[in-house]
Amino acid sequence: VAGAGILSVPVAIAKLGWLAGGVTIVACLMINVHISILLWRVFMCFPQTRSYGELAAAVFETAPDWQRRWVPFVLSFLQGSYMFSMLGVNVLTSGKSLGMMFYSTHVCLPRWCSIACCLLLPLVVGGKKLGSWKWLIWINSFMLLATVLIPLIFMSVQGVESTRPPHSTFAAVGPEIGLLVLVSSTGDLAYAMTGQSMLVEIMAEMRSPEEFPRAYTKLSLPFMCFAFLIVGFGGYYFKGSEASGMINENLPFGVLLQVAALLLLSHMLVTYVVKSTVLCRSIQNAYAGTALGRIDERITWIYLVVVVLFSSWLASQV
Repeated sequence: VAGAGILSVPVAIAKLGWLAGGVTIVACLMINVHISILLWRVFMCFPQTRSYGELAAAVFETAPDWQRRWVPFVLSFLQGSYMFSMLGVNVLTSGKSLGMMFYSTHVCLPRWCSIACCLLLPLVVGGKKLGSWKWLIWINSFMLLATVLIPLIFMSVQGVESTRPPHSTFAAVGPEIGLLVLVSSTGDLAYAMTGQSMLVEIMAEMRSPEEFPRAYTKLSLPFMCFAFLIVGFGGYYFKGSEASGMINENLPFGVLLQVAALLLLSHMLVTYVVKSTVLCRSIQNAYAGTALGRIDERITWIYLVVVVLFSSWLASQV
């Protein structure tokens, strides 16, 4: 449930300071776990549901008529809108990663994004379920971890005297901390930890969904805690209050930048496949009883993923 937003965690820590930032990270993780467990408890009451919309419909089954009609629709719309916006970000970041990999090749960003879409097409066409590419999940975790460790190791070798700007500071509490900074930084951290948007779909495909709390607290939580604290503290220590952008952007042109860009590209491609699968499947299920649903299921799936992929490319260029 940790995405590429983790690469910008040092920026949030730079605003808060290492102590205030550390406390905020832990607090956000605890809130993340609490919400996820609450969602799991609701899901276990209606284990036959396969999506957020279906879960909302089951929960509001005995509610007034207008709530039964509108709540599932609004929730599905919000989930789909968020997914689609993230797909555009994934395509854009994939294009930037290709540009960093081939930094000596003069190609505009829209073309790099188009190439990224060509790489994505066989993956999204070939998988209709989250479990279709099980090996991608393990690769995704490795790629994300390696992406953040490469710049941290590089900066540790260079030394803080070389990496931290002269006027940059390193403090327990940021000197400009206030309500606006706290809200902004907390929002950045919350975005980086966002995973609840797909939890229902993930639990629906688990062989033993009753094991979700154990997997989440004993596997996912320690990984996220380690990754966020290491990246946040490490990036802030080496760049100080002048930390900006994604941590991998601190690498100079060369092989290390290309390797880090390749890892980030791989992570973005996997993330796109997962979110696209959830979005396209929800659309396909929503139109199951219409003329679109009467077309061959495989043809419908290919049509949906191609349209969503092209739309994501357009959104990435806005």
